[in-house]
This record gives sequence, structure tokens and C-alpha cells, in this order.
Amino acid sequence: MAGGSTFQEINKANFRIIKILVPSQDLMRDYNTLLNKMHEGIALNEKQSRKLVEIIDAILPKLMSGKIRVLNNQKIKEAV
Repeated sequence: MAGGSTFQEINKANFRIIKILVPSQDLMRDYNTLLNKMHEGIALNEKQSRKLVEIIDAILPKLMSGKIRVLNNQKIKEAV
């Protein structure tokens, strides 16, 4: 559909004959609803990830220094 001697180009007349599929309003609404839920989930995951980093940053130095110990891979005991 493109023509030209220097470089290939498509003119307006060529665009007018191209058929495109336009989704219904219902489909667009459903798509937007789904996308919004996905974005909310992503935002929640990012928030939880930041919180976990804060927790790791707070606990790791104490674990490394021996101020707290992990027993049986479940319990955390404060060193006295």
C-alpha cells in the first residue's frame, strides 16, 4: 500500500480504505474494569514489597549482630 521513489509512504487515501475493528462500549467497559483491578493489585504488591524491605532492613542487622535469634525456623527470640 506504500509508494514513493525516495522512501515508501502511505497517503491519506490509502488510510481511508483500511478497515479497523472498534470494540463495543460494553467490551471497553469490561476491559477497563479488568485493567483497573490489575493496576490496584500491582499497587498493593508494590506497597507490600516496600513494607517487607522495611522489615528486612530493621531485622537483618539484629540477626547479624546476634541481638535476635531464630529458633526452629519459626520463633524469634530477643536476646537479653
